[in-house]
Amino acid sequence: MRVMKLKEKEIRGMNSEQLNEYINYITKKKIACQKNIMKVIKGIIFLPLSIGIYVVALVARLIGTITSIGLPYGIYCVYKVVRQLQEGIALAEIDETVLVIVFFIIPFGGFVIYYLGESLSRWLRESV
Repeated sequence: MRVMKLKEKEIRGMNSEQLNEYINYITKKKIACQKNIMKVIKGIIFLPLSIGIYVVALVARLIGTITSIGLPYGIYCVYKVVRQLQEGIALAEIDETVLVIVFFIIPFGGFVIYYLGESLSRWLRESV
């Protein structure tokens, strides 16, 4: 079978086997073209997205590293907040709750965000 675009008269003169072969050829070409287009679109979208997510992950890691310096003090503040809650003091009245967030929750949150962002960034780079 010729590999070229056929005219309408040539298609009408084909038997069913030739017509099926021609339709399969056109379908395979169309699928290959669509796959190439999707690969280019994925490269255009996924690569910058991967870089952006990785930068956010590195910033989260940096913030987590800096705030983890105060982790022992954060643990002490958690202890103080728990003791004050047991004494019946309302959470809104406890001054150390901000310190608990800064020195205890943010370091762990930063490293979780870094891990998830780095994994997502790697998956995006590999899927291109």
